[in-house]
This record gives sequence, C-alpha cells and structure tokens, in this order.
Amino acid sequence: MAKMSDEETERLLKKFGIPVPDRYIARNEEHAVLYTRKTGFPVVLKISSPDILHKTDAGCVMLDLRSIDQVRYAYDRIM
Repeated sequence: MAKMSDEETERLLKKFGIPVPDRYIARNEEHAVLYTRKTGFPVVLKISSPDILHKTDAGCVMLDLRSIDQVRYAYDRIM
C-alpha cells in the first residue's frame, strides 16, 4: 500500500467535506515565526517528510505552542 503525502491527505479530506486547519510550509525558523504571527496562537509544528511515517513517534510534532519562543524551540527540535 502506498503512503499518501500530507498534501494528498488534505485534498482527500476536503473532497469529502472534512474540515482541515490552515497549513503553511516553513522553510526556516523565521518562516515559522512569520506564519505564527499571521495565524495567531496556539499553533502546531509538524515535519513534512514522506520518509517519516509516524511523525509523533519520531518526535517531529509539537502541539499547543503558545509563544514565539516555543515556536522557535519546536522548530529547532524538529529540524
């Protein structure tokens, strides 16, 4: 069975009317901060990689971030 990318999964969910949160790809820490300032808190940071199937188990998801310092820490930890 082939694994679906995050983008494919999002399109499929939207096709069936299932709401999904806004998503931005941050290419660096400053992009993560910029997007956070644009969207507001709380935010979630998650790696976007087809090679990491279980992102939470790999420590590549950080939830409920409520400050710019937390976003910076999460980005550094994930990347």
